[in-house]
Amino acid sequence: MNLSAFYYYIAYELHSFLRVYDKATSKEDVYTLRVDAEDLVKDIYEERMLAMATRDHPVLVRIQETVLYGVVETADCYYIAGPVGCQDTIPLKHDYEYDLSEEDFKWMPECDMAFFTGKLLLLHNVLGDATLPVQPCITANTADESAELHAAFTRQVFANREIQRRHNPHDHELREMMCIETGDAYQLKVTWSEQFAGEFGTTSTNPDRDMRNLGLVTVAFATRAAIRGGVLPEIALSLGDVYMQKIDTTPMLMEVMGLARACEMELTGLVAKEKQRRDESKSGQENPMVRRCKDYVYKHLQEKLSVKTIADELGIHPNYLSTLFREDTGITLYDYIMEEKLDLAKKLLTFTDYSYSDISTYLAFSSQSHLGKVFKNATGLTLMQYRNKYRE
Repeated sequence: MNLSAFYYYIAYELHSFLRVYDKATSKEDVYTLRVDAEDLVKDIYEERMLAMATRDHPVLVRIQETVLYGVVETADCYYIAGPVGCQDTIPLKHDYEYDLSEEDFKWMPECDMAFFTGKLLLLHNVLGDATLPVQPCITANTADESAELHAAFTRQVFANREIQRRHNPHDHELREMMCIETGDAYQLKVTWSEQFAGEFGTTSTNPDRDMRNLGLVTVAFATRAAIRGGVLPEIALSLGDVYMQKIDTTPMLMEVMGLARACEMELTGLVAKEKQRRDESKSGQENPMVRRCKDYVYKHLQEKLSVKTIADELGIHPNYLSTLFREDTGITLYDYIMEEKLDLAKKLLTFTDYSYSDISTYLAFSSQSHLGKVFKNATGLTLMQYRNKYRE
C-alpha cells in the first residue's frame, strides 16, 4: 500500500494537516497541500493530544469551541489530523480553551463532525486493528452527561410530587398495544375512550414539538405491536414511516393524534387480516418458513417470482415449500403471489397516474394484456374500469 499517497488523500479531503508520528523512531512527517496554512495551536497541545490516543477509537479534541483536531493510534503510528473549523455543538470529553484570533485561523476549512470523524475512521479502520462505524466513535467521544440528567430527573420527580402530577397508568398503554397485536378494533376504540387522572409524559418544553413527539411515539409502538401480531415487518414499518412523516409535517396540531389513531386502526386491521388467514389454515399458527417466504415475496413483487426461485433463496426444496405453504395458508404459493401483485396493482391504479403498461412492467407481467386478463378474472373489472371507479 502506498501510505504516502493515502496520507496525502486524507490531508486533501480535510484541506488541513495530517501529522504522522512513527512510534519506533519518534519521527514526525507532515502531510498537507495547503501552502497558506500555519497551525499555531499544535505545538502547545501536541503532547497532550498524543497522550490521550487510544487504539479503540479515534479521539476528537475541540479547542476554543470551534477548532477540531483528531487523534488516531495504530500499532505503529500516532496521527493528528486538523485543525478544521466545526460548528457542531456536541459536548466532547476533550474540550479546551485557547486564546485564538480570527486572523490566526483565517485559512482553516469548515467541516462537519460526521465528515471529519469519517476520515479519522478511514485511518483507524484501514491501518488499525478493527473497524468502527461513525456513530459509535462520536458516542465514545461525547462527554458524560449522566450527572446532569440524574439531577434533572431528581428535580422532575420532586416537582411531580409537589403538584400531585402523575403519568397515565402503564397498563392502559399495554391494553392499547394488545388490542393492535390481537387485531381487536372494537376494544381499541374502548381504550381510546378511557379517562385517567394522570397525564401523558412531556417529551419537549415546546408544546408543538411535544404533541408531535407523542404522535410519533404512538405510531412507533403501534408498528411493533402489529409486527408481534403477525404483520410483515416491512409492511408495518413502511406504513408507520408514512404516518410519521405526515405527523411531523402537518401544519395542524389538532390533526396529529387523529393521524396516530388512524395508523393504529389501520395496523389493527392488518393484524386482523393475518389472524383470519391463520385461522383458516390447518395449523392455526404461521410456520416461520412460510413467514420468511411471505417476506421475500413482499420485497420482490417487482420481479418474476417462481416457487423454485423462492425455495432456492430459503434453502429448501420447491416441492416441500409448495406443500408447506398450502398446508399453512390454504392457498398455493402461486395464488398468493398473484394476490399480492394484484393488490399492489389496485393501489397503483387508485393512487398513482402510472400507465397500465408501466404497472404491468413494474409487476413483471409479460405484457399489459396479461395483467389485464389476470386482473379482470380476479376483480370482474378491466384496469380502466377499476381506475375510473376507485380514483374518485
